[in-house]
Amino acid sequence: MDASGKLKSVRTLGNHRRYRVDEIEAIFNHVEIPRRGNAVIYCRVSTKKQQENGNLQRQQERLIQHCKDKHYNVLAIYEEVASGLNDNRRELTKMFRSLSDVDVIVVEYADRLARFGYSYLKEFAASFNVDIEAVEKGVKLQPNEEIVNDLVSIVTCFSARLYVPGVEESLNRRLYKP
Repeated sequence: MDASGKLKSVRTLGNHRRYRVDEIEAIFNHVEIPRRGNAVIYCRVSTKKQQENGNLQRQQERLIQHCKDKHYNVLAIYEEVASGLNDNRRELTKMFRSLSDVDVIVVEYADRLARFGYSYLKEFAASFNVDIEAVEKGVKLQPNEEIVNDLVSIVTCFSARLYVPGVEESLNRRLYKP
């Protein structure tokens, strides 16, 4: 039934299929299954200054409007201020732990989820039959432009970690022990 598209399943770690009871009942009762449109929204900006300038709020408003236009039922909105390179983001983790009734994750740009590893996140979401929808596709960069942007992001991320209060002093103590 999965191949025909009539039933949507989720595979467990043991490779078993799980189906929604309402979808099975609809098939036996010959009733058309209404397509669910449950969405979660994920918004992220990199800095407090971007948040203070209203970028996070505007991003959220655009994504809410997009979901209204698509007739999605918004279940939750996750927002945070963190680098796209940060792999310890609470809201992102919370969102990925609650995908059971979700059909689509809506983000402004793919890099709002992650600067690197987006394809892994997309594959993980797909294992729950969840799509990731990037509203703005952005400008297609040349490969060398993408590499330069990625390198700048990496250097920015790691240099920011050096200037966290207390970290610089700790590094100096380790590097210049008497």
